[in-house]
Amino acid sequence: MRGVIAAGDPQTAVAGQQILQAGGNAVDAAVAAAFASFIAEIGVVHLGGSGIAHLYDPQNGRSLVYDFFSNTPGLNGTPPTSLDFQEVTIDFGATTQDFHLGRASVAVPGNIAGLCQMAADYGRLPLETLLQPALKLAKDGLPIAPFQAETCTLLQPLYTHTAGMRAIFMENGRMVQGGDHLFVPDLHATLQTLAREGAAYAQSGPLAQALLHDQAANGGLLTPDDLANYKVHKLDSIRLRYRNYDILLPPPSSTGGVLTAFTLKLLSHFDLQKRPHGSASHLQLLYEIMVATNRARNLWETAI
Repeated sequence: MRGVIAAGDPQTAVAGQQILQAGGNAVDAAVAAAFASFIAEIGVVHLGGSGIAHLYDPQNGRSLVYDFFSNTPGLNGTPPTSLDFQEVTIDFGATTQDFHLGRASVAVPGNIAGLCQMAADYGRLPLETLLQPALKLAKDGLPIAPFQAETCTLLQPLYTHTAGMRAIFMENGRMVQGGDHLFVPDLHATLQTLAREGAAYAQSGPLAQALLHDQAANGGLLTPDDLANYKVHKLDSIRLRYRNYDILLPPPSSTGGVLTAFTLKLLSHFDLQKRPHGSASHLQLLYEIMVATNRARNLWETAI
């Protein structure tokens, strides 16, 4: 099958390519690439994270959004007397950003549930096949890309918060650097079992139990009901006509789709052909519209 793959690391793209060559469809390739990214792009994405996926089914013309974003933890639970929760400020040079870390900062994960659901609904190949590229990366390790290493160094307080994380990211007292061979030993065993058992492994099986035990023992908020009641939401896209194009965007809980629609609605009132691309008038218009969108973002976030 022919396809185009965009990824944050070549190994992520290769995983998708391998699945296409094995007879998988676009959803198969996307799911395989996502699982591979949890090793190849470990500085920015993780198996225990969450996400949103936008699909288009050419057979019926339907555009569908899989929303498997995180939920707030603590459903039907009693907060521990002492929370493992800290705030750290990261200096990005031009700006700073506050992050929260510790067990009590952990939200209800959605990646495994969402990716497995996508594969079950629209995939052509079994989950075990889709996980093979990620399994190989987890078993053999890989040289960490300079960008990933720089991200880990920038976010060092987050990546060295526990002994287990220091064993991965700070071997021999030094943060990983570009070109270092990175191993995540426990992830291989986790992916092997996931390939056999599917999403239930993370929702009610041994992986869920291990996560809940760690949370309960170390001041976390995650509860059995958080995992058992987690749902992947399947939503219709926002459809927007912009000039001569049909634009498909994700609906809430994503704010990006709504704000992009807002931006395009503003742009539609201006004749861009009278403003040559890159000219002062063109850039001034884009600047003013971005400022207006940021104001709208603040109103949106306040409303929700």
